[in-house]
Order: sequence, then structure tokens, then C-alpha cells
Amino acid sequence: MPLRVAIDGLAGVGRQIVVAASAGGFSDLFEIVQINEAAGAETVQRRLQRDSVYGRLPQTVELDGDTIRLGERSIQVMAPAPDGTVDWEKRGVDIVVVDGGHTDLADRVTAHREHGAKKVVVAGSPGPDGKTVLFGLNDGSYDPDVHHVVGTGSALLNAVALPASIIQTNFAIARGAYTVVHPLASGQAPMDSMGSGNLAGRSAWNLIPDLNDRSSVELGEIEPILGSKLFGSVVHAPVAATGWITLSAETERRFELSDAVAAFTDAAQSEQFNGLLGLTSESLVSGDVAGNAYSVTLATGEIAMIGRAFLSVRGWFDADWAIACRTADLLALVCEAGVPGTA
Repeated sequence: MPLRVAIDGLAGVGRQIVVAASAGGFSDLFEIVQINEAAGAETVQRRLQRDSVYGRLPQTVELDGDTIRLGERSIQVMAPAPDGTVDWEKRGVDIVVVDGGHTDLADRVTAHREHGAKKVVVAGSPGPDGKTVLFGLNDGSYDPDVHHVVGTGSALLNAVALPASIIQTNFAIARGAYTVVHPLASGQAPMDSMGSGNLAGRSAWNLIPDLNDRSSVELGEIEPILGSKLFGSVVHAPVAATGWITLSAETERRFELSDAVAAFTDAAQSEQFNGLLGLTSESLVSGDVAGNAYSVTLATGEIAMIGRAFLSVRGWFDADWAIACRTADLLALVCEAGVPGTA
């Protein structure tokens, strides 16, 4: 019997998670039965039906009272209680999905667990008390009896971690650095505002801020040998959904450019990185990658070397759709492993 899943809020990546989970062939493992959204069912219907980046859903989204009908699926829309809580046990919900972009993420996760959610899946970093599952790197380490709060890691972390892991495996990184141009987040101010900190209140549509990046720290928690060898920075640019990375590394082993191209080609074709790592010989712009499910798509024509021990790669990622797909993958992993307390 499929496990019952609720989505806590449709803002941010929530809409894309509903679409990815509904289209991914997971109906034997889980079903989305509820969306927890204070804006109401009519707003949810409109938000699901049309998206400014991904366009209109091919199937009709119908509204019947507080129930959304998405194809053959029925999803109830409920507003949370005044304190933001829902009795998930009473609702018969096993797993709650939360967008990792919430500023009150830790409180939300705690509340969901205290109110009956057997598992909480975070679309993004789950915080210090959760388990980050990076597909292609450590997804085999998930333990259903231990890990009750799990997350996909950020889109940025996934985009950097995969090529870094491949370089490490094949050529041994001595030291490296990466730069990420990240799309704007929904909470960034379009005009100057009274946001906290030096940069949070500045106009994201008129400036390119250099923001702190914890990806190398998070990567070090998953792959300690990489965390101590990489340093990165990220800027947010006024584009929608898609981002760009460049990763450069000095290696301990000497090799030829053809060896590097072969290493990434073999990885993209492997079971380990199947559906996670894309390669392209085309020259792309950011909009070309919108709706791409890969965690990162590397440009083979831009794999470059200086000498025989310094490698640079570049690639693109869709920060919303890729994480929505990894969230659906993580839901499937959790359900396949079994959720304690369910039949």
C-alpha cells in the first residue's frame, strides 16, 4: 500500500515537487494526499496549473471544494492551525515534505515530528539534526531506523558534489575552487528593503551580491576528503530557475584531457550517476536547462586543462526542477526502505 505524503506549503519548490512526484511513476510507493497551504485551494489550483518558468501543466487541474484533482489523483488542501501545526497522525499522513528555504525550517521540522509525521523529507539542506542524502554519493547510507529527518541537500551542493567526486575518484584532488552563479531565490528583495544583514535587503534585480557559501562545509560532512580540499563562492544573478558552475582543481595524478572527458563520459553512463549527471556538446544558455532533471549538466567542450594536473569543468543546473526530482527520488528511497510504524 502506498505511503501517504503531505506537502507543507506550495511556495518555493513545492509546486515542482508535486509535479515531479506525480509524473515520476512512484504511485506504487507513495501518494501525495494533502497540501498544507494557508492561501487556500483556489490559489493552489492556479499555482499548480501555471508556472512562470515551466509553463502550463498538460493535464487539467480541477477544483472540487477543498480538493484538487490532478489527473486521476485527489489532493486535499488544508490551512494549518493558527500555530502552524497539523495533526498528521489524525490525518493519516506518514511523511511530510518541507521546502528547505523556510527561515523557520528547524521549528517546522520539529513541529511535524511532534504532531505525528513519521518522516520529514526536506527539499534542500535538512539542518544539523537531519541526514543529507546526495544521490550518487551517499544514498546507500540511509538507515530507516535512525534517519527520520532527511534532505536532498541544496541544488548548488548537488551540482558541485558530483563533478568533484568524479575528479577525486579518477585523479585525486589536491586542492580546488568553484564558483556558482545561482538563480534568485523567492525570498530575495526585488528592490532595496529592510532585510537583515548587509546584503539581504539589497535589490536582487539590480545587483549581483557575493553571498556566503556553506557547500564545501556540507560536502565535507558527507565526503570529508573533499571538504578539506575545496573552497567556493556563490553569486546570485537575476535569472529564473537555472544556475551555472565552474569547478577547477589541481590534481595529484597527471593525465591527458582525453582522460578527463572519458572519465565524465563513463560516469554519466554508469548506474551510479544515471539520471543525475548530464553531458552536452552544445553551447547552452541558462534557459536551455530549465526543466532539466539532472543535478548538473556538464559541457564537454568546456572541459579544459593547464598542463597535465590542473582541470576545469563547467556546467548548468536547474535549481528548482532538479531538487524537485531529487526530492521525489528521496521519497521513493524512504518508502522502499520502509517506514517504521507503517503496515
